[in-house]
Amino acid sequence: MTAVYGELVRSYRVAAGLTQEELAALCGLDVRTISDIERGRTARPHRSTADLLARALGRDDLAYEAARARRLAVAEVPGYPSVTSGHGDGLRCAQGPQPAVDVFSVTIGHYADADLVDLEAEAWAGRLADLLAPFGSRYRPWRHPVRDRGADAVQQRLREWFGPQAPAADAGAAAGSSVLYWAGHGWSEGTRSALAHAGSPAVVDASGLDPRQLAQAIRTRQAAAETPEEAGGTGGWALVIMETSHATAIADAVMAALHGSDAPGRCSWLRSQAPIPGRRAGLSAC
Repeated sequence: MTAVYGELVRSYRVAAGLTQEELAALCGLDVRTISDIERGRTARPHRSTADLLARALGRDDLAYEAARARRLAVAEVPGYPSVTSGHGDGLRCAQGPQPAVDVFSVTIGHYADADLVDLEAEAWAGRLADLLAPFGSRYRPWRHPVRDRGADAVQQRLREWFGPQAPAADAGAAAGSSVLYWAGHGWSEGTRSALAHAGSPAVVDASGLDPRQLAQAIRTRQAAAETPEEAGGTGGWALVIMETSHATAIADAVMAALHGSDAPGRCSWLRSQAPIPGRRAGLSAC
């Protein structure tokens, strides 16, 4: 199935008159990622990657073929929980319905400043979504153009996260529970720190997202979640995963901004230090 998907990507790219480099620039992916897909070396195409390629090439069937490849790859893992579906083609753990959790990505992979190396942030988010999918998660990819994820787009994305939450569709779901995944460059100097957006300079400083702004988004979201459900609250929890350089300084600044008698509950952190092209650090508790 992976080979079929790769062959489709290559045939559509050639038909569109694009080189691998041109397609990579168009959808914000690394050239090596596209090359590996076309050669069938990518065992499980990620949802976000397939979505970017489908939109760049104008072919919705690419996303469908990628989903089929992922399902087959998961089902073939030895010892993996058996899967069932009411229609024969979806994944669900044999133990029954799992709590529905939104995986909400804020991924900044492309930067206007050449001193900020582009990152495969979309692929990282896709891997996280694939990891959590068998447990009932629902991936909410950021569909804003990767090159236009500046300050305003980031603020709008955070508003989408802490705004009114859609009720969970699955029986037994923890309505409103969410994983916020932030991936991109960070900056810190002394007592100041910030998260970069697509338009930030290498010395991010005040041009980026202040950790206090992220703290306010968390506070706003969890205030709604902690409201009694009969009064319109969601009753959900939040896990914030931050994969960025200077993660410790930024996480400390966010936690300091959240500290106080009105600190939000049911919210946990994970951080990963310094995303480096070709190498990813492990997550640690924060």
